[in-house]
Amino acid sequence: MMRAALLLAAVALAAAADSCTTYSKVVNGTCAQACLNKTVGVCPVALVVKLGGLSATTCAAAGFSQPDGTKPQKAGPCGTIVFDLYTKSGVGADGAGAITLASFDGDSPTTWKTVDDPVMGGKSQSYLARDQADQALRWHGHVAMVPFLKSPGFCTFRSDQAKFPDASGTDGIHMRVRNNMTVGLSRFKFQLETKGGRSGFKQGTYSGNVTVQAAGSRFVDVSARWADFDLTWRGQRISGPALTGQLDQIESIGLSTFFPGKTGDFDLEIESITAQ
Repeated sequence: MMRAALLLAAVALAAAADSCTTYSKVVNGTCAQACLNKTVGVCPVALVVKLGGLSATTCAAAGFSQPDGTKPQKAGPCGTIVFDLYTKSGVGADGAGAITLASFDGDSPTTWKTVDDPVMGGKSQSYLARDQADQALRWHGHVAMVPFLKSPGFCTFRSDQAKFPDASGTDGIHMRVRNNMTVGLSRFKFQLETKGGRSGFKQGTYSGNVTVQAAGSRFVDVSARWADFDLTWRGQRISGPALTGQLDQIESIGLSTFFPGKTGDFDLEIESITAQ
């Protein structure tokens, strides 16, 4: 009887394992993956998936195949989920095999400046400072309400006009960055200008979304695909050539707070910007 009971228990456990569905989420260049049953603790899995922003796909399907340990994650009253972590293989944390668009070790001739919303009557302000110890560029500031618009403004830092390497054949832009604030703005936009990125007489700016979550003292890799960039003019989408056909004509790169976004403080340190 005991043997039969143990056999039935083993079969039940195997069936439960087989019935789980793999979910994943990419944050700061790392993919977290877990196989979840129909419930997580006392919670239906659909609720956990929705609140956690999980997708029913594997990390490998998104190109993340290099194991990078595990991480327990609290899911509120539902309990704790242990995620397997994966990174992308083929490109090291130091950006080996990448095309460097910007570095901040003091050797680059590229100059940088801030452009904030006071140019349109706002009160947001941001500042640049070189971090010699970490060989990074610190960009910090505050996004405030624009009085006459009654909506949040923006802060931007960008390079002066320059000749950048040909990034043709790469999939997207990557940034090694550290968010120094656990409570602050975390949504930003990459911004690029190219020689041919125009619509009529309007010089457009290619814009791609990126999220930078706090990760303690660690620098992390965040990225955006070229195919997901929009050509914009004064914050509005305009028609024009796709960025994927303009990667040999990059004249300026930068980063902006998300617009339209939220008011608040931010503090980033950027180590490098590459195309991969």
